[in-house]
Amino acid sequence: MILRMDFETRSECNLESAGAWVYSKDPTTEILCMSWAIDNNPVQTWTPDLMSDKLGLGGDLEKCLMGFWPCDIEAHNVGFERAIYENIMRTRFGWPYVRPERWSCTAARARAVGLPGSLEKAALAAGLEYQKDMAGSRIMQKMRKPATNKKRGGKYHWTSADFATLKKYCAQDVETQRALSKATPQLSKGERKVWDLDQRVNHRGIYCDLGLCASAVDVLDRYLPRINDRLNTLTDGAVKTAGQSAALIRWCASKGVKIANTQVDTITSVLDGQLPEVVREVLALKKSAGGTAVNKYQAILDQADPDDHRVRGAFVYHGAGPGRWSGAGIQPQNFSRGKIKIKDVDAAIAAVKSGVFSEIEKHGPIIDVLATLTRSAICAPEGSRLIAADYSAIEARVLMWLAGDGPSVAAFARGDDIYRLMAAQIFNVPLAEVTSDRRFFGKQAILGLGYQMGADKFRATCTEYGRDISKALAQKVVDTYRAVHAPVVRLWTEVESAAVAAVLNPGAVLRVRGCVSYVMCGPRLILTLPSGREITYRDAQVDEGDFGRAQMTYMGVDTYTRKWSRLRTYGGMLTENIIQGISACLLRAAMLRLDADGWPITMTVHDEIVVETNNPDHNVDRMAEIMTIRPQWADGLPLAAEGWEGMRFRK
Repeated sequence: MILRMDFETRSECNLESAGAWVYSKDPTTEILCMSWAIDNNPVQTWTPDLMSDKLGLGGDLEKCLMGFWPCDIEAHNVGFERAIYENIMRTRFGWPYVRPERWSCTAARARAVGLPGSLEKAALAAGLEYQKDMAGSRIMQKMRKPATNKKRGGKYHWTSADFATLKKYCAQDVETQRALSKATPQLSKGERKVWDLDQRVNHRGIYCDLGLCASAVDVLDRYLPRINDRLNTLTDGAVKTAGQSAALIRWCASKGVKIANTQVDTITSVLDGQLPEVVREVLALKKSAGGTAVNKYQAILDQADPDDHRVRGAFVYHGAGPGRWSGAGIQPQNFSRGKIKIKDVDAAIAAVKSGVFSEIEKHGPIIDVLATLTRSAICAPEGSRLIAADYSAIEARVLMWLAGDGPSVAAFARGDDIYRLMAAQIFNVPLAEVTSDRRFFGKQAILGLGYQMGADKFRATCTEYGRDISKALAQKVVDTYRAVHAPVVRLWTEVESAAVAAVLNPGAVLRVRGCVSYVMCGPRLILTLPSGREITYRDAQVDEGDFGRAQMTYMGVDTYTRKWSRLRTYGGMLTENIIQGISACLLRAAMLRLDADGWPITMTVHDEIVVETNNPDHNVDRMAEIMTIRPQWADGLPLAAEGWEGMRFRK
């Protein structure tokens, strides 16, 4: 039995900036209506003004919520509905406690089978009978926020006709959700365990130093006007603020300097060349104004629960790649590594909290100090500490293992520096002559060339790290990698051939290396990983690609446009899906082991797991030991992990 529900709300709190948890706790947040349905029964709508008792409609709804009838409670992007239920329905209306394991999410199920996460896009992609009511959505957007023009009377937009439309919209969402639920399989037992863990991690939240964040925002508010005033003066009013990127590009062009954009890497590259002094100062000011890194402080302040200083809902199950987490809200995955090296982090934090510019500048340029300290805003509360461990070169290890690259697997198992080994091959020098600069190219080759990257892309990647190299050197690196790691090159071909053959021969199981397989199930191509976990390519087909060769395509969300589109793929990209999928399996299994052993996980960032603990028996070595337990299906895979512990998050 399934109880499906959907809430519509309004609030003075901004949902987009605050996130679901803080929004649900804001005293101005109100319930407009809730639509619900049990199994295939008609959708019903509850509104606060219709309450007959503390449970609202009573009857079947009450039996489901109280657990008298065994049922899951399902919503789309359940984090919002669960937050509203816990912080409003229980607190204000006395609705009963619902155990966490009873909640389920159609958005999670959609993403797990290759569909978009949004209800609107998933319904369209799946061709459902019921679609999201977009006209009603516009009414909802109007009614849920305070009115900008209050001369008409009232704090919010409100007419009886709009409210009637809103209730129909809410009911339609439940119908669409029910249709999507029927069109997508339930999560397997293994995937359900991972999703339940995801919910525990998101509900536990990330503890943050709100004092540091508030001080950093104050420093920025007082410091940025200085930059803007100087920009305005130098450009004669053409560029009034550092945020006017288009105006800055036009002004530079008027001075004979062309820049493609105002990203930090682009400006850094331009500053390395010959420039008029006024242009140099203007670009340096723009660079010093920082960017998204320092915006993290305000995001944390917006989304942290003021009662316990925790940010919740920061991770999206199956949100990135083949089963990996993506970020939401404060986006922990893209916190800045820092522009400078700060020797004494505690002293730098104290300087920021003092608000005195001269004290902050003892540790570096003000914006650089703030950008570098963003990770430190994530910390442990008093009496606890953070412990983190990160898989070492996990994708490269899995790639070499699956490809059967014996020498590389052995090197990893021995603990050799495979980046130095690669660099020695590239530059044809003994290991003793591999400098840090040469090792950089070895590292970028190992980490970047395993998925069929070409010389132009490799060269661009090096440029992003501030290393401009010739096309000849880039080509040499690519050629050397492919010669040394020939089994990887063969794997690209085998993977692509198997995928194409599976699409052309529905029902036939095409295996790669004995532990990976492809098979067409209706219009979907199913990739089965060594762990048994499946990855879905929707509406897979074979089209004519470059040079007239057969190329597999499928429907998915375009990385750049975010639209549901037909995507082309090739051997390297398919290999990347497999390797990242296997790596995700290892990470998930490690997180489940740690969770079962009582390690309170608060974050997972790429291949790193972070726990917040006060258990004296917890330490980095034990955490790494648990993470590197090798599953039976990964026999011979040389796993390694290393980490740190302390009061503040770091890299």
